[in-house]
Amino acid sequence: MTYTCYRLTFKAESPVFIGSRKIGIIQQTKRYIPGKTIWGAITANITHGLIDNGVKYSPALYKGIGKCVEDCIRTTYFYPSKDSKDVLIPRFTKDGLQYGQIGKMSENEFESTFIKSFVSTATSGDRGAAKDESLHETEYVVNRIKSDGEYKQVNWIGYLFIKGCETDRHSLNNPSDFENIEVKYDNHSVKLIDALKQLYVGGDARYGFGRLALAPYDQSEDVFGFKIDSDSLKFNIDADKTIFSHLKLNNNDKKAYIGNIEPLVSRVYGKKGFGRDIVSYGIAFTPGTCFMDGISDIKIKSFGILEQCDPKDS
Repeated sequence: MTYTCYRLTFKAESPVFIGSRKIGIIQQTKRYIPGKTIWGAITANITHGLIDNGVKYSPALYKGIGKCVEDCIRTTYFYPSKDSKDVLIPRFTKDGLQYGQIGKMSENEFESTFIKSFVSTATSGDRGAAKDESLHETEYVVNRIKSDGEYKQVNWIGYLFIKGCETDRHSLNNPSDFENIEVKYDNHSVKLIDALKQLYVGGDARYGFGRLALAPYDQSEDVFGFKIDSDSLKFNIDADKTIFSHLKLNNNDKKAYIGNIEPLVSRVYGKKGFGRDIVSYGIAFTPGTCFMDGISDIKIKSFGILEQCDPKDS
């Protein structure tokens, strides 16, 4: 079934922290919002909406809605922007890491403009004394930046691919009419636009982090400059073009590239609770990696992860 593509812009109402690696006492943040994080936020809001409409809570409800969203909605990664025109996707070059599709912001400039941090420590004892060896620093992506003497809003931009689908208890209807897209569970429904009006993403929500508000949205014929087939979600990458998500590494892959590779893992719901089980998706090229030669038949899979497919596969 054909997907309808929408370009979404979210206004950052608070800073965003997406946990990355830890260096010493510094907990770094990712410079983007992964597709799985967006999927989780959408799933949570739809499920909460259904519960508010009378559906009884159960872990199975979350699991069922999550599967429905995964099957019917493909999301790209989301990237920050200071003017909603130049999306700050990373790009590895011979001159180092840069950000932006139009401009060329250096890594140092990006980090000094968009990345801040706060320091905190655990306490012990009745007097609230600092606990030994508990000092740590946490990075975050700011929601407002100072430019030309004034503060400007930071937005997050990405894409959703939506198609109609139906199972025994779940369905998604009206995929080509954004304001009337409905996710149904039995006799209850929630409009997708209501679930998207405010998302909470990433960590440290207790400090008010990760609050995004839906801003302009529209149907789109391209995704970060790429033409995507609306049936198969396949596209080709020309030489020296940047990938906008993780691209899974094939066995015996010998692509010449400038960039990085890393294990692609995430925490999921398991028998012990939320985030207690770890799922591995293998090794992947990181967003921003450039290839010396073109690559064909790249497909956008679940959670925005890219995978090179056999040309015969749909």
